[in-house]
Amino acid sequence: MGIENKMMKRYAIIYYNIIIFLALAIGILLYAGEQTRVADNTAKENFMGTTQVICGIANNYILETEGVCNTWASYINSSNMTMDEALEYLNTSRIREDIYAQIIWGDTLEGISREAYVANPDNRAVSYKGRKLFDGWSNKDDLFITPRFTNPVTGAYSIAFCEWITLMDEGVPREAIVMRIIPDKYLSSRWVFPSNFDNASIAIIDENGQYIVKPDSMKNEDFYSFIYSYNQKDIRQDELQKLLVTDKQGLFTASNTTGIEYVWGFSHLEAYEDWIVVVAVPAEEIVTDALDWGLPGAILITLLILFTIDMIHFMRIRKRDLIYQEQLEYANSAKTSFLNNMSHDIRTPMNAIIGYTNIALNHVEDPTVKEYLDKISESSEHLLTLINDVLDISRIESGRIECKLQVINLREVTSNIVNIIEGFMAERNLRFIVHRTPLENPYVMADAGRIRDILVNLLSNAIKFTNDGGTVTLEADYTKLDDNHIEVIYRVMDTGIGMSDEFIEHVFDEFAQEQSDARTQYKGTGLGLAICKKYVELMDGTITVHSVKGKGSTFVVTIPFETVADEVGQTSYKRQSNYSISGVRALLAEDNDLNAEIATIQLEEAGMIISRAKDGKDAVEMFKSSPKDTYDVILMDIMMPHMNGYEATRAIRNLEGRPDGQTIPIVAMTANAFAEDIQASKDAGMDGHIAKPFEIDDIIDVVGRLVQ
Repeated sequence: MGIENKMMKRYAIIYYNIIIFLALAIGILLYAGEQTRVADNTAKENFMGTTQVICGIANNYILETEGVCNTWASYINSSNMTMDEALEYLNTSRIREDIYAQIIWGDTLEGISREAYVANPDNRAVSYKGRKLFDGWSNKDDLFITPRFTNPVTGAYSIAFCEWITLMDEGVPREAIVMRIIPDKYLSSRWVFPSNFDNASIAIIDENGQYIVKPDSMKNEDFYSFIYSYNQKDIRQDELQKLLVTDKQGLFTASNTTGIEYVWGFSHLEAYEDWIVVVAVPAEEIVTDALDWGLPGAILITLLILFTIDMIHFMRIRKRDLIYQEQLEYANSAKTSFLNNMSHDIRTPMNAIIGYTNIALNHVEDPTVKEYLDKISESSEHLLTLINDVLDISRIESGRIECKLQVINLREVTSNIVNIIEGFMAERNLRFIVHRTPLENPYVMADAGRIRDILVNLLSNAIKFTNDGGTVTLEADYTKLDDNHIEVIYRVMDTGIGMSDEFIEHVFDEFAQEQSDARTQYKGTGLGLAICKKYVELMDGTITVHSVKGKGSTFVVTIPFETVADEVGQTSYKRQSNYSISGVRALLAEDNDLNAEIATIQLEEAGMIISRAKDGKDAVEMFKSSPKDTYDVILMDIMMPHMNGYEATRAIRNLEGRPDGQTIPIVAMTANAFAEDIQASKDAGMDGHIAKPFEIDDIIDVVGRLVQ
């Protein structure tokens, strides 16, 4: 701690200098930013004024064109013309060559164009039937301007100014529509943007984003999609539409198809309020740098020199600290090596104690001896739990532990936990209540071992800290998150001694125990709840506690799970269960005579046929000299003399003339139980890993799965 404090003090001085430099630099930049902002705002206001000028030009043109169209309609309506006469009238009117005129019947939307088709000069018939061009025209007394459409005669994008007229059709009045059609190319040519903006683009859109006039630089079918497609991270399409519809004029910033940032000005037309003029100019043509950087630049350079001197000093200190860090990493590596060795050295005699006790229990008839053996077994299991707690907390802290996800049956996992707890309560006068909400589909992807560890730990604590006559309750409920995920809520409640508010804040700390005599009275390391919390967080869950001193405690665990389709889950789950190892021939490589004897007895009682090799080298020779299919599986210890388990596995996998050496299942059966040990086994070519002391069910599951 002394070295770390000195390091922190040195860093603090440097950090203070950095903060001072940054504060001064930020102050200068804020000043510069404010000056630039004022200049930018002035430039943008000028640009907005220019946008309004363009809007005024467009507005005047629309009013002018409305007047012409209204004059046409008034004259035709007052003259009782036929359609041919009306077209003849339009021919005599002064209409530019790039502006078109058409008349269509109001009921059929079919009629005649003043201009003929280029490919067929004799054809002047037009039809808008089924094009829904006039759907927005509700009042026949008003002039109507169409959305942007394709002129059927020229194929050019255009808009049309339309008026209702009455023509004579075989002596009978009939409603028709006169259309003054303006190509959007012509409209664009009417508007010349001020020369100080070289790369301006102008469009007219309606409030839904449909183009009335569309420049070539805007690619999408509607304006909002065009802006959104190139600015998805910065602009929401609905918010942009709300801005343009709600505000009558304004500015916003967005990129175009080339990724260049543009400033966009918009303004509603007075003559046609549903239309919006949009003008885009590259931001670099608007934004100006009005700041004289002479004095601020000199100050920044001076600060930069001072900062550089400070950083040189910092790098020297950092170099020394890196050396110290390497020493710490070496110490951590030594700690890891120590834990690996301790795991192996402690588990090896524990394997003998637990193994021989289990073998003796299967052959003893004297009830007194059986009682003694049960107590030995119970104490051994407790000792193994303490060892595992210490090793697990170290593995969790170093990030070397992970969840092994596979298809599990949550309903069955909970039932197994209940069975375990009922066994714990056999000699206690406690009431055990279980409430479970039925699961529609119990199959999920999860680590059953971690779930069991969490709940067994919480329930065993509840039993441990509840006096006889009390109650322990387990509730399992769930919430459906979506079609593929559920959230399971476990509640463990007791009427035990409870905890104080002060201790609850530390209940998940390592080695935390409220009473000084708890370690002796209740047995335990104070690591159980710390491990529970880390396991829950490893599965993206949460754990909370509520407790009242003298009344009891409630722990709530919430874990999300990915569900598996019921039929898939049943198939996968059955594949993991109901294995048999009866008749399986195994080559057991084990250098420790006690461990070899224990494993042989237990495996033979399970129905396996065992041949023992005394070390890795012996295992290779026995396999090499045996005929093909002599063995179904090889159970390989790791730490052995002459040739360790990894080397023996690689040798068997690479035996010449023995292709079965590449396919025979090889399972590590070792006291090396860390995650990196399991990975090392896989890297050496092994197919499975079983930690000592082993449970026969683990052997059945791993070996059965591999040989079947």
